[in-house]
Amino acid sequence: MQIEDYIENTALEVDPLITFEHGNLSFLNELDSVNFPVCYLEPIVSSDTFNQAGYLKEVYSVRILFAGKSQLDWKYKQHNVVINSMRVLSRAFLGKIQKDTENVLSISNIRRTTGINVSDINITGIYMQLEIELSNNNTNC
Repeated sequence: MQIEDYIENTALEVDPLITFEHGNLSFLNELDSVNFPVCYLEPIVSSDTFNQAGYLKEVYSVRILFAGKSQLDWKYKQHNVVINSMRVLSRAFLGKIQKDTENVLSISNIRRTTGINVSDINITGIYMQLEIELSNNNTNC
């Protein structure tokens, strides 16, 4: 399974009404016309190694923005309502992948950061970074 598909499927399992988008950070401006909440997956970096048996170990560095719509003139308490709901959503996402022992070998280096009025479109939420290794049978034969 491709990592992008895995992230999208998991986000939709956590919240079937979430809008999933994937792309460069500069594409965030295009989110103005989508339904919120949104799960925005930035480009993925992988660290790959082969062991002596030819097994390819792929550890993906993933950065996801869970966000809701906000307004430029909001006070912190108003942003905090959105931040808290996105924090709940990001926790549910983490819980889902943690329990998925069939597809996930490891999760590490989890960091969550709040974002207020991100980009020009005024969205607020949680940036979540993590490293994830999916189960695969990639061998170099």
